[in-house]
Amino acid sequence: MNRPIRITIFIFFLVISLFVGMGVVKSEVATQSASGAGTYQPSPPVRLDNPLGDDNKDIPTIIGNAIKVILGLLGTLTLFVFVDGAFSWVTSAGYPQRVQKGAKTMLFAVAGLFIIFASYAMLEVLFRIMETKGG
Repeated sequence: MNRPIRITIFIFFLVISLFVGMGVVKSEVATQSASGAGTYQPSPPVRLDNPLGDDNKDIPTIIGNAIKVILGLLGTLTLFVFVDGAFSWVTSAGYPQRVQKGAKTMLFAVAGLFIIFASYAMLEVLFRIMETKGG
């Protein structure tokens, strides 16, 4: 499989995972009236809740939630890079360069995952320190 097709498939799955993760992909069925066949009652109006939540009114909470979302997306991206390296390694057909490239890609994906976990831990400690001293 050539590189542009793999990139297209990667972007497709990334977009789908984002939509599913955000809850955008939902199915809603309109209700029918029980009084007779052929009558139609529209579904109730859509209520838009605060996407940040009701308790997210201060800046540190909003920034913390944004950082968690960004780190989650980076983790998803790291998973896709690891799968890309594994796919390259498995489909190498015995070419040593492709085997080495796939193995390096998987190794760098794992290293990136450790960096993401370490940054999450450091930010969590930093926010706890700021929370106790911020008053």
